[in-house]
Amino acid sequence: MMSEQSFEEENLNQVEEEFKNIYQDEFQMRLIRIFPESIAQYIPVNELTIKEFFNKSIRVWQIDQNKKLSDLRIIPIEEQFSILKTIISHTKSELIKFLVKAEQITKLEFAINEYLYFYKRNLDLEYI
Repeated sequence: MMSEQSFEEENLNQVEEEFKNIYQDEFQMRLIRIFPESIAQYIPVNELTIKEFFNKSIRVWQIDQNKKLSDLRIIPIEEQFSILKTIISHTKSELIKFLVKAEQITKLEFAINEYLYFYKRNLDLEYI
């Protein structure tokens, strides 16, 4: 009998694999929908980037929805990017931390600050 923790880990791994398979080719295009192209072009699109965004998105989703990893099976894959949007709209610091880790912050700091101000003002109209 599988423990709840190992079931949740296996479930997370399966969802993550589906996420990577479906979105590997579309990731840059979808980033451009979230960020202006001038910012999206600096975000490295590779498996590590996708994994990092995925992991952060799942953590944010769990906190927001008060859910466990096993609840992921109820989320259609198409909705995974709305979770990514939640990270970005939630807190600038999470995005900044990611970009510092990706060594992109020097190119992007000013553009991101300007864009996040615009994004937050227009979030309701654009994305809801």
